Amino acid sequence: MTYDITDRFSVKAGGRYSWEERHLANNTGLGSAALNQLVLDPLQWDVSKSWDDFSPSLGLEFRPNQAWLLYGNWSRGFKSGTAEIGSTRRQSTTQPLPFVDPEEIEAFEVGVKYESRNFNFNLAGFFQRLKNGQFSLTRPIPVAPFFTSTLTNAAESEAYGAELEVVWRPAPHFTVNASIAYLHSEFTNFFSKDPLNPALFGPGGASVPDSDLSGNATRMSPRWSLNLFPSYAIPLANGGTITLASNLAYRSRQFHTEFNDLRLSQGSYAMLDANILYRSPGGHYSVNLFVKNITDELVYAGSFSVSTSRAIGGTLMPPRTYGVTVGYTF
Repeated sequence: MTYDITDRFSVKAGGRYSWEERHLANNTGLGSAALNQLVLDPLQWDVSKSWDDFSPSLGLEFRPNQAWLLYGNWSRGFKSGTAEIGSTRRQSTTQPLPFVDPEEIEAFEVGVKYESRNFNFNLAGFFQRLKNGQFSLTRPIPVAPFFTSTLTNAAESEAYGAELEVVWRPAPHFTVNASIAYLHSEFTNFFSKDPLNPALFGPGGASVPDSDLSGNATRMSPRWSLNLFPSYAIPLANGGTITLASNLAYRSRQFHTEFNDLRLSQGSYAMLDANILYRSPGGHYSVNLFVKNITDELVYAGSFSVSTSRAIGGTLMPPRTYGVTVGYTF
């Protein structure tokens, strides 16, 4: 709801109540060479768990005139709890249920928005704190392969930063969209064992101490992000348009795991795209010629370590890609 204290000053408040349930039926088994089939263990888990949450929000807005908006927001939220799919823990009176509780976040944001005929911008600063982060942790066990992984609520983190978005129209048919963001996101409480630590691979792995990851950057959180998207629309005599556009995206280094291992990270990169878009009179038909990743950058979208084989894998963003799309808008 929004309450207007004056014609320029408003208070906003809201809330969301959630109730969710997860049910897990899980068992494991081994292949039998003698029987040439999979031999399943008795059903390990056939259990349910539910969570409920109330997440409030509160905001203030001030409009000194039609062009400006100043605001501040506070909110809480949660990411649903889940089940540890494929859990190898045996059901017993001493084993915890194979569920992890929801993540909880508290966020603050202040900002200013400006809008005019040829120039718009949004500037925002934020701070947020996350608790009960859901992570899969490597844990020692007394038998080969001497370690396993368990999904659990393991981490707390904090983040702060600022974002600036700009839309500028220096000429009637020329538009520049740009954004720049600064992000400082790190763990404040997190202890875990590195699955690539060779000391884990043996009977003495249980004695390997946890690494203190406090101060490490969170996953996929580049310190700097930049996007620049200029476009120029050319009116045609038949009433259609041809739009020339490009996009430059820059990201500073991103770590793909909480251990901030350079082998599982992507260094800073810039990626350039471009396209030529034709729209028919009335805008119903369109033909778009595009080229993505023009300079054919080799960029890892993500990487991961496989502790059982001490191997590193990853997924790549598409290489230079070009093509044409034809569209019709009803």
